[in-house]
Amino acid sequence: MTNLPEKIDCIVTEDGNPVLGLMLWAEFKTARKNLYMFVFGPTGREGHAYLDHAMIFQKAESQLNLALMDYDPLEKAFVGVVRIGIMQESAYSKCVSCLRSF
Repeated sequence: MTNLPEKIDCIVTEDGNPVLGLMLWAEFKTARKNLYMFVFGPTGREGHAYLDHAMIFQKAESQLNLALMDYDPLEKAFVGVVRIGIMQESAYSKCVSCLRSF
């Protein structure tokens, strides 16, 4: 088992200038079953967005409770690999569509 990060800080820039208002995603790889993926942000005036340990834990618990058979508890299955990316516009549309379904 690898400990979850205490904090993940991201600063998004384009040509050296901070980018405001972007949503980011973080993938947490696990030893087995599905990986965890969270959306966070938006980036602030300085292009900054972060996830702290409490936020990671809360989002993981929520995902686990939604689909118990699909996940192992993140704090026990995390293998130390995190990928970060910027949400694409098409992903925003899918999220809004899903929210409207519920």
